[in-house]
Amino acid sequence: MSTTRMITTEEFDYMKNYQSFTENRSQHQSMKRKLLKEIIKLYGEKFYRLHEGTRKALDRLCWFAAEKGFCFPGSTYLGQTYEKSKGTIDRHLRELRKQGQIVTVYRRCPSNNGKGNPVHLFVNHPYFDHWVNYLQLNLEPDVDADVDAENEQSDWGSKGKGTKKCSTYNLSLKDFNKYIRNNVKVNLSSDYAPSFIPTSFKNTVKPFFPYAD
Repeated sequence: MSTTRMITTEEFDYMKNYQSFTENRSQHQSMKRKLLKEIIKLYGEKFYRLHEGTRKALDRLCWFAAEKGFCFPGSTYLGQTYEKSKGTIDRHLRELRKQGQIVTVYRRCPSNNGKGNPVHLFVNHPYFDHWVNYLQLNLEPDVDADVDAENEQSDWGSKGKGTKKCSTYNLSLKDFNKYIRNNVKVNLSSDYAPSFIPTSFKNTVKPFFPYAD
């Protein structure tokens, strides 16, 4: 989802100084995993076939957003940090917008009073409704993302001839999450467990992965 809304310096300062949703590192990590889990559901098995740098960039976005429900790292910064092009990062951000995972607003550029750096609001964060109300956002479909997605079908996989196109923009957030969850199946494997999970624990639960729901 996209909006043409530009936020003022005062609004951005308010957002940065707003009370954090997480109180410690453990809660921060838990919220990051929750946000990333929704993105993994969106990508399905394709997530684990993405380049490692791309997966790390998506993980970092969720980490930044865990505290207050939004983040504002530049695509150039993420690309340089994880050895991916700015275009690749932008493409995945467009897909997250198109699929309703994030809403992007823009800081006002001080030099020409135009559109400045993006700020990404995460739909699945508990603070999302607060930011929508505070910024008085009028959410609408990301038309540019739809066009880009059509041009990049080879990257995301083409649809079958019998596939029915369903508009998701009129769904509530709760229904939208259900829409994603019911249409994505992930084959679990201990190989995909995050790096911070102790090896001894992974070895212990490894036999149960194929049977997990």
